[in-house]
Amino acid sequence: MYMSQVQEGKSFLHQGQICLMELIEGVLQDKTQYRLFPEVSLARIVQKNGLEASLHAELQRFIRSCSSLDILICRHEAMFSLPVIAIERQSPYHDLPERQEADRKKAAILRKAELPLIYADEPSKGIVRFAKAEQPQNICCEVNVYRGLGRDKLREFLLSVMEENHESQRV
Repeated sequence: MYMSQVQEGKSFLHQGQICLMELIEGVLQDKTQYRLFPEVSLARIVQKNGLEASLHAELQRFIRSCSSLDILICRHEAMFSLPVIAIERQSPYHDLPERQEADRKKAAILRKAELPLIYADEPSKGIVRFAKAEQPQNICCEVNVYRGLGRDKLREFLLSVMEENHESQRV
């Protein structure tokens, strides 16, 4: 669906982001329960959770600087969508010091919002690796996008992160 828009030059999303969204949509199979949203403003997450007043001035400025989430996975329930996971693509651009600082700020804001953050690296030779933001060096699963290998592990990983977060919010 999304790739045809890229080929026609109509998409405002990066091709890697579209590929990642299609992978996750395919893995989460039940499209009635989960919805994916690209480029969601971080300010919307903060406003929805009423967090702005609790953040120090530097994080408040960062939020207002048009920072967004690459992909937000929401659980769709009745008339609303509940955010359950934020996903950030990690390209070589994210190795730059200023980008790493922005990533740290984004992770701190999402921790306050109790929204899990997952990093997905840029596909390298068809392999996409996923890790939790708290331990980015610890690869939790990898998927071969050409062969479909690892898709079940990605589904298990995403569902376990959602469940962990749900359990921690109950405590």
